[in-house]
Amino acid sequence: NRTMGGIPARPEINLEVALQPRMVMGTFASAWTPNTLPSQRHRRSLYVLRLRGLVPPLLEVFNSPAPDFSCERRESSTVTPQVFALFNGNNSHARALALADRLLAETNSDAEALTECYRLLYSRSPTPEETADTLNFWKNLEASLPETLEPVESQPLEVVRTAVEENTGEHFSFTETLYSNRDFIPDLQPHKLNRHVRAFADICLVLFNSNEFVYVY
Repeated sequence: NRTMGGIPARPEINLEVALQPRMVMGTFASAWTPNTLPSQRHRRSLYVLRLRGLVPPLLEVFNSPAPDFSCERRESSTVTPQVFALFNGNNSHARALALADRLLAETNSDAEALTECYRLLYSRSPTPEETADTLNFWKNLEASLPETLEPVESQPLEVVRTAVEENTGEHFSFTETLYSNRDFIPDLQPHKLNRHVRAFADICLVLFNSNEFVYVY
């Protein structure tokens, strides 16, 4: 969604962070719930909702400034958690799946899909060696993947909270219902795609994480 301005976006983030207990002014803060529609949550990070006590992990590992102070200059670093965020993160996998499905639908052959992928990500066509090696790898990777996958629940509908009453010291628990997740429309899921598309998605993921794509000269 390239629309400028508007209401802050709430993207999907790691569930262990989204559901972590938080306190705001002495009361329990509600869990982070993403926007229900993909068009609402897939926006530039400039428009991501900022909460003082919760920073999206992907932004945090790439030196997102603290919300407590103004930031006159962004820091830059290259650290290991960035690799895990980009290679293992749900967002990266979702973007790779979407790109693979789109390219195979728009082209007439695997070679054409691969060429278009290189053009979109690298602004160039693949070399003959890159094409041959990648197509061969694609074939072998596809053979190693299972034919079908079981669906996975993308967003929970409720979360059980446990806490201690500050006056009496008694432990108690309660269930927080995540109402907006009832209408949540997930991104394209792996179990809805055949293994040919999923294998190509893995290749797209590798290209997403290559220096030629990540590093801006």
